Amino acid sequence: MRSSSKPQTVVSETEITLRVGRYLKRKGWHILALHYPGAQGGLAIHSVLRKGRGSGGSLILDFVARKGRSIILGESKARFSEADARKLAALIFSPAYAPSLASQLGVKDLSEVQLIPALACAFAGVVQLRRLEGFLIFLVFARRLRIVGPMEVLAK
Repeated sequence: MRSSSKPQTVVSETEITLRVGRYLKRKGWHILALHYPGAQGGLAIHSVLRKGRGSGGSLILDFVARKGRSIILGESKARFSEADARKLAALIFSPAYAPSLASQLGVKDLSEVQLIPALACAFAGVVQLRRLEGFLIFLVFARRLRIVGPMEVLAK
């Protein structure tokens, strides 16, 4: 028996990143960085433990936005990525990234701001996403965007 519902169109990582950026801008957030596949540069956060120059030991975020004291640090993928969730947790909670993160965000100390980890992905892997307490989740459908997580963050 055939299903009458149409399958969801796959949304690319680039489209996800750009749509989240447009959404945040409409909501009054200042976009500090948007980095998608093929983009140049990006906001690179370096670990104090990295050896030498270059990008080894650095994390490049897909989107970063600020509104007042709140800063969203985000990663985008076409499908949910547990590795990206771990990357964001390491960035926020590891002291090795704190000096570079503070410098890139233009603050003296990270205690001055509220860091909000965010993941954006196409509507897939929702069961996995629900385990991520404290994360702001952007679910991107073919025609709309839905937010899951601490909604009060966006209302500030």
